[in-house]
Amino acid sequence: MARTHDSPWGSDFTHMVVRRSAIADRPERTPSPAPRRPAPIGLRIGAAVIDAVIMAATIALPLWYLRTRLPSEASYCASLSDRLVGCRKYASKDLLYLRQAALVVVFAVVLTAWLVPLGRSGRTLGRWLLGIRVVDLSTGAPIGYIRAVLRTLFELFSIAALGIGFLSSRFNRDSQTWHDMLTHSVSIAEELPSRA
Repeated sequence: MARTHDSPWGSDFTHMVVRRSAIADRPERTPSPAPRRPAPIGLRIGAAVIDAVIMAATIALPLWYLRTRLPSEASYCASLSDRLVGCRKYASKDLLYLRQAALVVVFAVVLTAWLVPLGRSGRTLGRWLLGIRVVDLSTGAPIGYIRAVLRTLFELFSIAALGIGFLSSRFNRDSQTWHDMLTHSVSIAEELPSRA
């Protein structure tokens, strides 16, 4: 009877080597992006308008509150009972810093609520309502947070250039705007759910 010598690394060592070499010899397959339909420029502008209105309304309410509810210099010092030396002298600066800090917080919250969904799923509320998604041009995956921030900054530039950045999508093979080209992204139209 022939005696087999066990491998010092275990009985499955040869099997594992064969399996790994077989996997290594396979040609790499990169998934091709699914067929995509570029979003029409009208839908894209509509989504941008909806997002702008929502952001403006979200910012306007805290601004109104800051303007009407923050104390005046007299009431600010009265609330401190004039215990601070020179309260009236520094009250205007204190209230100005308080307003500025509140504005920074408001803008940070609004931008975060807008940029996080854009980077994570490619949608904002306006895009979700109109069935549009922003994806990577090559892979069709979400663009991520850093590119969402950059894309938003470039989008403001496209708007500031009298909308020419948006109109450039009419002459691009992938219907990309300036901010799409600069961030290697594209806006695609999704199938809207049927409303029975």
